[in-house]
Amino acid sequence: MLRRLFAATALVSTLLITTGAHAEERWLLRANGALTLPVSAPQTELFGAGGAVSLEVDRSLAPFVTAGARVRLGFLSDAGSPSAPGFADPGAAGLLDLGIVVRGRLPFFGTADQRSPGPWVEVSGDMVVTGDNVRGGLGAGAGWTFDLGVVGVGPAVHWLHTFQPGDQLDGSDADLLFFGVDGVFFDESHVPEQAPPPPPPDTDGDGIVDPEDQCPEEPEDVDGFEDADGCPDPDNDGDGILDVDDACPMEPEDFDEFRDEDGCPEWDNDGDEIVDADDECPNYPEIVNGVDDEDGCPDEGLIQLVNDRIVLEDEIFFGFNQAFIRRRAYRHLEAIIELWRQHPEWESVRIEGHTDGRGNSEYNMRLSQSRAEHVMGSLVERGMPESMLTAQGFGDTRLLTRGDSEGSMQRNRRVEFVVLSRRRVPAGQGAAASADAESATALTSPGDESAATPDASDSAEAPDSG
Repeated sequence: MLRRLFAATALVSTLLITTGAHAEERWLLRANGALTLPVSAPQTELFGAGGAVSLEVDRSLAPFVTAGARVRLGFLSDAGSPSAPGFADPGAAGLLDLGIVVRGRLPFFGTADQRSPGPWVEVSGDMVVTGDNVRGGLGAGAGWTFDLGVVGVGPAVHWLHTFQPGDQLDGSDADLLFFGVDGVFFDESHVPEQAPPPPPPDTDGDGIVDPEDQCPEEPEDVDGFEDADGCPDPDNDGDGILDVDDACPMEPEDFDEFRDEDGCPEWDNDGDEIVDADDECPNYPEIVNGVDDEDGCPDEGLIQLVNDRIVLEDEIFFGFNQAFIRRRAYRHLEAIIELWRQHPEWESVRIEGHTDGRGNSEYNMRLSQSRAEHVMGSLVERGMPESMLTAQGFGDTRLLTRGDSEGSMQRNRRVEFVVLSRRRVPAGQGAAASADAESATALTSPGDESAATPDASDSAEAPDSG
């Protein structure tokens, strides 16, 4: 029996000392003072009540389970002479109890770091020394520990059964009860927090750890394009032009033989605000003149803007010696309206009426003024603001040619639209090409200054001047 007890004691001791999970845990100290009572015969006749004190050290064996070693010293008082014949009075008895204790408690009390609060039960294997005798024993107990902060205190009841092997006088085993109070110290285990594991390596030093880095030995270039994969992207847009040489690294070049080396797509090569996909002449800007203005190709049309002037022969607008606009001129007026819409920067436009040099100059002045006013009214009816328009007749004071042939006369009879001033508009408004781009067939001779100077000798008095 004693061999088994010692083997169990050695096993539990080994578990307590070598358990790696609790290597840093503090030992729990439990002290007990108890009233001791014998509860088996013949001990109840031989001994009276006594007392006992014990010290116990414990460590965690499992969650809510502790194991430890206990030493108990106790005594039983003398109960007087035994009633059975042949037995001498043993007097008071001393007790030394060495035990291995396993205790379990309910998990609903205390903190995760505490090992004693709440109700508990225990079992023990004991070696009991009384006088010169060493006996084996088994124990059990129950109690409740209350956490008072620094210490834990609570009632405890223990039972100890001592085996009596083949005594010549009496072979009866002995049972003792201990009613006492426990005091518990150093309850918090204070297991140090484990140091955090070292971070994963980052071989290329790009801030993306190797397990998450698709290119662990090549640093990410962090340019706003797929920066989370850890791989450098030397050509973000995949157009074959490296980002270091690419003016538009996030937009692939369109390779349309127009500035293909800069890496930027040119959606409107000629800048006429008709995208290349819809532009039949992507490298030649459209001339907005009322003829196929949506195809993107420059073409000669009904009107042309040259050096801020539109010049039209008066026969397009008027009958002979009349100021009323002909129906066939409506297309030209619509073209002028469209051109105005394409030029939101126009602030002031003057409509000029001119005649040839035949006839009475005063009459020619009145006729040219009336014609200019009729054209202005027609443009206002079609949507142009009246505030930006002025009408002025010049009669025969600004002849373009000096000859008296019918061709010269026809060239002098004209209506001109002159852009007098422009205002600033936000970038991107309107789709007008510049005056230099609209360099199709000129209808004026801006270099012939002498043509603008009237010569009275070439004028003729004629009331029927056109």
